[in-house]
Amino acid sequence: MGKPRRRSADRPSSHVPLDVITVPDDTVLYVRFLGPWDGILTHYGKRRPIACPGPDECDKPTHRGKGIWRGYAPVEYYRDRPYEDWCAAVLQISERLVECLGTDELRGQVWELSRVIGRYGKKECTGTRMEDVDPEGLRLDVSIYEVVERMYRPVEPLWGVKPYFKPVSTLAPTKGAPPRALVERKEREGTARPAGAADMDRLRAARGGMLGTKTGENGKQETNGVH
Repeated sequence: MGKPRRRSADRPSSHVPLDVITVPDDTVLYVRFLGPWDGILTHYGKRRPIACPGPDECDKPTHRGKGIWRGYAPVEYYRDRPYEDWCAAVLQISERLVECLGTDELRGQVWELSRVIGRYGKKECTGTRMEDVDPEGLRLDVSIYEVVERMYRPVEPLWGVKPYFKPVSTLAPTKGAPPRALVERKEREGTARPAGAADMDRLRAARGGMLGTKTGENGKQETNGVH
């Protein structure tokens, strides 16, 4: 498990073993999802995380300890030069990344993934949805279960575990006039924008920034292109 696997440059058409990948620390990762994610619970082990087989089969003292949710999804990640292809893999997903994804119905979505300094000064996974592609043209032969269960053997994890964090809801802002109290305060402080300033900004943007101001012969400020 780790960064996307690189293959030998002299074998450009060779098959690549299906493996678990994580979002790298030092660069962005472009993935297109081939299906929904599924989750398991893991516990701290002496050397590596231990998969939880469920409360009935898990060691009681271990199960009472802190658990870490991990999600996995079938993806293809893009490899730039010299490969310039989409390589199949199983993406490990954190709870913070689930907040960005917002849903498990991801097939056909292309995301840019990276790590940023987040809460408590630790690096957290984040992502931006870049585009959608036709899901009919995507492969169907990538299964997460055998790959993940091989990684956690001999324990067979219990699937279907939901993350503790709920997805973050995002809504578009509403355009509108500012509160009257704010306008009055700015007028008292002399910081209010003159009437029509917003219209002038839109007009200036529409003309590609060609509108501007210049000093006329009488020393007054004149606006280019506006009469």
